[in-house]
Amino acid sequence: MIKKYFFLVFALFFFIALGGANAVAADIDARPLVVQGAMDLEIQELVKALDNPKEITFGSWTFWQGTIDNLPVVVSRTEVGITNAAAATLLAIEKFHPWAIINQGTSGGHDPSLHRFDIVLGEKAINYGKFKSNHRDYGQGTNPLEWIPEDVKLNLDGKRISFHGFEGDQELLKIAESVASSYQYGRVVRGVIGTADEWNRELDRIKWAHERLGTSVEEMETASAAQVARAYNIPFLGIRILSNSEPQNENWDPKAGAYCQEYVLQVIKAIAKTKNLQDLTPNFKVFIDGSEVNLKHTPFAINDVVYLPVREVFTRMGGTVAWDNEQRLAWVKLEDKDIVIKATSEGLLRDSILYMPVPMIAQSTDYHLILNDYEVRLYR
Repeated sequence: MIKKYFFLVFALFFFIALGGANAVAADIDARPLVVQGAMDLEIQELVKALDNPKEITFGSWTFWQGTIDNLPVVVSRTEVGITNAAAATLLAIEKFHPWAIINQGTSGGHDPSLHRFDIVLGEKAINYGKFKSNHRDYGQGTNPLEWIPEDVKLNLDGKRISFHGFEGDQELLKIAESVASSYQYGRVVRGVIGTADEWNRELDRIKWAHERLGTSVEEMETASAAQVARAYNIPFLGIRILSNSEPQNENWDPKAGAYCQEYVLQVIKAIAKTKNLQDLTPNFKVFIDGSEVNLKHTPFAINDVVYLPVREVFTRMGGTVAWDNEQRLAWVKLEDKDIVIKATSEGLLRDSILYMPVPMIAQSTDYHLILNDYEVRLYR
């Protein structure tokens, strides 16, 4: 009887342990992407894009939890300013446990080559409101252009480490750049996002920040959010649209908030594809007109849709492929057919290689298709 009881207790604990492990695994898979904006005009379109949104408020900060293309997403209204951004980011991390954070919204231009509605992808975000000044006696005046910028410090693993800005995550940068051609209202460039509780309109001050610190734009949240994300070692990217530019004498335009969200939504959709991506096994075979094709680049599947490398497949079919890097698309000539494959719609860039779903390859070429779990056959 005792043995039987012990066995039942052991089995129960074993079952709970398995359930717990599966719950943890499921929780890891369900970790969301957090997307931040300070004001309603910077987040309302993203909230509308959520499937099954759930609104949650902690103190002064509101979050909307849902999905976009089956990717768990939390939209965060941080409110304006570095303190609000830090608090909202900390809450997002502690409450939702994100795998990555994107801070996006409007900004003022510093780089004189940029115009209103251009978008800056943050290679770096810096706190440019942290200074010290040298001593001056009463009556000697003040000169902010002589103030000395100071680095931000974090205590990591018991060591105080200085940061002259916080780097944008390289993988998120690549994904954001992969959909740049979908943006219709201006340029998408890499740059430095400057953060401070300031709205500068003095051209000499703006010029000083751009030349001394390399700032492309100014705003009030990104570097603060990046600092908290770095403390938790969470991948981070800042995306900022110019809503105004003093160097270009271009006044603030609220449409910038919607334009930025439109672009960020494409970034999120591209991330959703990569998160659902699964490489196919080496045993998966590809046949074109009855002959097996040994591909240099590994096929993969997204939500059970198989993708093949464009250049290798169409070349094997007897076509020619030309890549337009500026427009991020491929021109394919196959017999009497001219096929355009955009990296932001029909195709998908992975490690700088353009892929296309097998059903779309068949449809665009009038090839027949046989597809199962272990092979794909395209034939005329």
